[in-house]
Parts: sequence; C-alpha cells; structure tokens
Amino acid sequence: MLHKPVLSLSRFFKQHRQAYYEHLQAVRDSGAWEEWLAFFLRGVIAVATEAAGNGHQRERTFAGARHAGRHRSQPVAAEDACRRRRDDEFVSREKQNRKN
Repeated sequence: MLHKPVLSLSRFFKQHRQAYYEHLQAVRDSGAWEEWLAFFLRGVIAVATEAAGNGHQRERTFAGARHAGRHRSQPVAAEDACRRRRDDEFVSREKQNRKN
C-alpha cells in the first residue's frame, strides 16, 4: 500500500510555473491544446523517470536490509533453538522427577 502518490505532477508544475501558466493561457486564447498536451506529457515523463529511479533506489535499499537482516537473524535463530532445547530438556527432567 502506498502512503503517498508516486506520480504527482504538482512539483513539476511548480518548477515550471511560468511555462505552465503560459500554456494554460494559450489554450484559453487560441485553443493551443497540442502544445499544452506536449508540455503536460513532458511533465509525466519527467515525474515517471524520477519515480522509477526512486523505486530502484528503494528496491536496492530494501534488498540490502533484507540481506543484512538475514545475517543478523541467523545467530538469533540459533540462540532460540538452543533455548527451546534447554526448555524441553528441563520439562522432560521435571516430568521424570514427578514420576519417581
């Protein structure tokens, strides 16, 4: 589940505010929809390219964390196994003592 939009053109429009308003005005004044659409699509491409780069970076980060976590959890798992074995042995001895 994503907690925020992945592709948001707002920042692109803010960065290119002057061109944004010029294209909108050209649509109002002369119906320059094709130019507006070309500008809009350049924004989509820029934002998608940035999001793809961010996604690849997150993937590398998570892969590194999983790799590090695997190595960290192996000793913990071994300790847990030893602890469970000791507990089982203790319970077995207690049961044996009760029988005697």
